[in-house]
Amino acid sequence: MVKVYLLKRADSPIWHMRWIDATGKEYRQTTGAVKKVDAKSVAFQKQVELESKTRVGVFGWDVFRDRYVAEVLAGKSAAHQSKFSNAANKLEIMFQPVLVTDITSETIGEFARRLRVGRNAGGKPLSETTIDSYLGYLKRAFEWASRPSVGLLDVPPFIERSAIAIEDSAKGRPLKQTEFQAMLDATENVVGRTAAESFRFLLRGLFYSGLRLGEALNLHWPGVSDSNDKIVVSINKDSVTLSIPAQSQKQRKKIVYPVSPEFAKFLRMVPLPLRVGQVFNPVRIDGERLVTMDRVSERISEIGREANVVVKHYATGSVKYASAQDLRRTFGLRWAARVNSLTLKTLMRHRNIRTTETYYAIFDATEIAEKLEREFGEV
Repeated sequence: MVKVYLLKRADSPIWHMRWIDATGKEYRQTTGAVKKVDAKSVAFQKQVELESKTRVGVFGWDVFRDRYVAEVLAGKSAAHQSKFSNAANKLEIMFQPVLVTDITSETIGEFARRLRVGRNAGGKPLSETTIDSYLGYLKRAFEWASRPSVGLLDVPPFIERSAIAIEDSAKGRPLKQTEFQAMLDATENVVGRTAAESFRFLLRGLFYSGLRLGEALNLHWPGVSDSNDKIVVSINKDSVTLSIPAQSQKQRKKIVYPVSPEFAKFLRMVPLPLRVGQVFNPVRIDGERLVTMDRVSERISEIGREANVVVKHYATGSVKYASAQDLRRTFGLRWAARVNSLTLKTLMRHRNIRTTETYYAIFDATEIAEKLEREFGEV
């Protein structure tokens, strides 16, 4: 906010005004008034005028995004930055705001409605969990913009985030061993013979490690140069660990994690001469490496579809097929049966223990259902 101050020179009875613009440049101008009460009125009008002129430039949508990225997101993880960008890009494409004040409470409500019914850039209805996530990232950004120290907004738009039931928030489910094998069997039909083994290796790695897809594709063997933004495997005589850089952590600090014994065995089976560069290198049908995570994710989902592994049924009648994230869920459920919650939290690299405990709830329900079926299934 531009603030206009009054001052009086020793050699003049006239009051003057002084202000500094957004670039830091100082301006001075006479009020033409001798009485201070009249000078205050002139200064107030000048302040209103300056603010109306600067809102387009200083409070523009582009400036809001640039400042938020530079002043807030720069200290967040790459995943956090990407999620805000996805939400802001969709909002921008739909409504093309010029000023940050163009986004109102009504705009946000319409934004959520369009995402819900599929009137968005992707053309597909988004899940309530995804919509709630988008609204959360936008809400934090607008609340930051309304802080007095920032001054881009007087009042942030009202953003109502719906309470999502656990069953609605689940995007998939853990897979059975037979379903995972079906995906391995279907891989060549989807990616072709040249790329099949690279994708099977990735699928097994996700199954044994519980890594998120982005983490797996950023996993490197020891000795990689410039490891500041890479996850590096450390294979010792008695243990295998992963060193995850601060840029990839919500806590913004480097952390070393243990891996499961089955993933350690999986990595040790790779011959020494092949332990160079990236651990997972999924390729295209022509043998060239797939460089984008989105494309790899699409391929894995296509494999799930080809294997006919359905992980969720929607009320609309459509279904969701197994994806990379479902392999992570499978890892979580498998190890929930073997270790306590704190150990599983470490293996899954969860920030909150409540996230980890959802796997125990699934495990308990599954165990009870299977026991009931065994004991009372034939009535």
